Amino acid sequence: RDRGGDWSSDVCSSDLCFDWAIDQACDNGLGTFKLPDEMRHCLIIQRFCYRVTKAMMTGANSTGLPLEHDRYLQLMLFEEELNVIEQQLGNQLSGGSEPRIIGWNGANNKYPEINLLRHCEARLYLNLYHFLDSSLAEPRRNGILKAYHAASAIITRIMATFSDSGGWYDRLLYAPFHNFRVLCTASIVLLTTLNSTYSEYLDSTNGKLLFNSAVFAIRRMSIREGDGPERGACFMAEMWNSFESSFRRAPQEPRIRIKARMAASLTYDTFLRRHIYSAHKGPNAAADKGLSHIISLRGFLMLM
Repeated sequence: RDRGGDWSSDVCSSDLCFDWAIDQACDNGLGTFKLPDEMRHCLIIQRFCYRVTKAMMTGANSTGLPLEHDRYLQLMLFEEELNVIEQQLGNQLSGGSEPRIIGWNGANNKYPEINLLRHCEARLYLNLYHFLDSSLAEPRRNGILKAYHAASAIITRIMATFSDSGGWYDRLLYAPFHNFRVLCTASIVLLTTLNSTYSEYLDSTNGKLLFNSAVFAIRRMSIREGDGPERGACFMAEMWNSFESSFRRAPQEPRIRIKARMAASLTYDTFLRRHIYSAHKGPNAAADKGLSHIISLRGFLMLM
């Protein structure tokens, strides 16, 4: 018992020390050591995401989330905080007015324009929690639409950055693997929202073009047959057919079956729906997929 108490106190004190060190690095620096602005801005955004995760893990309902009204209040406060971060950093978010790219720039070898992308990711991550079921219909719909617009902004920013830098088709081969994961998440948000009753609030034609652009970009990141990007592009294309078919049969709001306090459950829920769709296409299709199909799904999810 004494050892357990000592261990818990050590963990609590180390956690407090960690929070203090991060706060100091984000605000004033650690003594004589000061982070470069670009790194400090990235740390500010990462600290924000950490605080969102921590708040969503201290709940009282069956999934570990805060109670419904408390959750929406916290999400509103976090959204205001993220807007303040955007206003405070301004054009410094991209490291200044000098054009940069997200990823590798062989000729100039400049730092990546990663913080603008990180900020879009933080906004998407925050609004993903709205996909969880709620009795508050209008706030949930508005939150999911915000997640859709954040996902659209991520895809647009990645594609525009590469196209502006010249030779964008080849540069996708050298994009960080993080871009692949982000594009997959954004694509799932688009296909989930566009194939739901919320599509009446959206430009479906433009949304499908964005989705196709994201799938094309994911496929271009592939460097060998059967790797994560190639499988990801195939899965995204197949899942669009699955969601479109389900929506035609029974139009409904975006719903997820796998509910957890981590909004990443949206990804697992999407793959579950796709597997169910494949199993119901016919006995031959189900037999062809078999166990190897499940293994390939698990392997792809591990890459996510």
